[in-house]
Amino acid sequence: MNHYIESLLFHFNPPETSFDNSHDKQFILLSNDLLEENLEKLTSVQLHEFLSIADKPTSIRRHPNEDRKTRSGFSYRGLFRFHRCCLLWLTCQKQVLERFINDQIKSMFDRGLINELEEIHDEYNQTYTQTEQLYNYIRGIFQAIDFKEFHDYLLLLDIERKSEYGEKVFANGGYVRL
Repeated sequence: MNHYIESLLFHFNPPETSFDNSHDKQFILLSNDLLEENLEKLTSVQLHEFLSIADKPTSIRRHPNEDRKTRSGFSYRGLFRFHRCCLLWLTCQKQVLERFINDQIKSMFDRGLINELEEIHDEYNQTYTQTEQLYNYIRGIFQAIDFKEFHDYLLLLDIERKSEYGEKVFANGGYVRL
């Protein structure tokens, strides 16, 4: 859900900010090093050093080896897409929310979610065998709802997906529970 909200609220380009204290000025000097193409070259220790400059309390809580979390924290969300907007925060009882989510999921299945997942996964597999890349559930299309949840199901052959075993894997949220 986070990706949907972010795509509604933000343009995906670096924000233009104004810095006025010395801590922020020090951080802006590092900003070129924090561009996405440069971040990929940094070790987790170097990245953690940048984090300690940008956000000391977080750097204390986070271990230097928590590379993925630290890298994602430096990624730009961009500017707000809309200059004049009102964001409403809605609350409801847990049972109401669960019913709504279950209805949404049922609707997604009714509209062909599984076929869409299978098509995208199979198309990726054709590319995968040619380029020998691994599934990356933190980048690209595989971040979408249900890909990682149905990983084991999607790895089954077509004939296995239609079998009793495939139906069990699917019924268990896409993976076999031990």
